[in-house]
Amino acid sequence: MVVLVTAFATGPSATQTRLDPNEITLVEFDEAGWAEISVRLERPAQIRFDVFSGPEALTEVTVRAIEDDAAAGKVMDAPVMMLGPGRHSLRLMASGPAGAAGGVVQGRLFARPPNDAFEPNNVVEQARDIDLPFHSVIRLANNDWDWFRIDPPRRGVLGIQLHAWRAGYDGPEIRVVDADGESLYVSPTTSGGWNGMRYVQVSGRPVYVGVTDPGAWLDRQTDGYKSLEIVMIQPLDRMEGQLITLGLAEDDPALHQLAQIGEALGVELRAANESGAVASELTRVVEGRRSARLPLWPSILAVILVVAAFGLGGWFYLRGRRAVTSPAPDDMDMPVSEDGARGDDTGEDNKPNSEAASD
Repeated sequence: MVVLVTAFATGPSATQTRLDPNEITLVEFDEAGWAEISVRLERPAQIRFDVFSGPEALTEVTVRAIEDDAAAGKVMDAPVMMLGPGRHSLRLMASGPAGAAGGVVQGRLFARPPNDAFEPNNVVEQARDIDLPFHSVIRLANNDWDWFRIDPPRRGVLGIQLHAWRAGYDGPEIRVVDADGESLYVSPTTSGGWNGMRYVQVSGRPVYVGVTDPGAWLDRQTDGYKSLEIVMIQPLDRMEGQLITLGLAEDDPALHQLAQIGEALGVELRAANESGAVASELTRVVEGRRSARLPLWPSILAVILVVAAFGLGGWFYLRGRRAVTSPAPDDMDMPVSEDGARGDDTGEDNKPNSEAASD
């Protein structure tokens, strides 16, 4: 890679220097700590300026401004700047422990490969066009924004999910804006907020999705690599109903996300925050469903009566059948005693009477 660096300093030692990446050179800064350079790149690269030696009052050089056709009028403050192929006009600012300082420093303009294949896309104007569904690995670190332009095929709900390899810190931050710059969605930056699908309603016009990671990951750390997925939520056929939420305020972001899910699936969302409201809402839903059908309690009562009638009839039938089939005692088989009492041939039934007479 060839980098052409032209440095314009305000002092008498102003020079123009052409150098390759990592070539050490001298750059002079004015009393306010500014210097201007011109850079031409053959391919995208991350640019930073490394200070090797200089006055004690001047220890750091930061890339502070970029002015080119791709981002006219945009000012970006970052130790490392992502640039695309072509010629770029940059301003450098020198500083030290006491603030901005002037002088001559020895250093290099370092150009290294970009974070991922979609760079440069640090601002909306540099957003990369992508097709849906989109699923790719990107690298985010040090609040480096990645922007993507999406042309939805229709009106509906867009699903955005940033898969991470770590979840114990705040992040990520996801923003969605329309072509006019109006914000459609900003994710809350809360701890453990990774890996969840975010739902955004779109009108069918182009939208811009930006993602970033506040983690200060070093180059060798894999934590900066994320898997970004952007899809269009497909509606479900023959589905209707209502979602009833508990404990979600009207201004809760989670309620808004549920509403987007409900719209995508064809389900209405209703919020009920207190027990009384929940009971009232459930009653309303049940009564609403019941009004579309036959009355429920008369049907249940009719079924109970029919079952009771069958059960009672069966009981009478079994009793009558048992009475018919049981044998009756035969009076002709029973012996008759002399006093006319019936008994067996042993005369045991008449024994007590005989003993009473003898007494």
